Amino acid sequence: MRFHKAESAFFVFIFVILAAGLVTLHAYG
Repeated sequence: MRFHKAESAFFVFIFVILAAGLVTLHAYG
């Protein structure tokens, strides 16, 4: 299954958002 650059960038963007959210929870939790 071949991904377009736009789709890859979108998944990376989602991953970064989730990772940032987890870091925030650990920092202020």
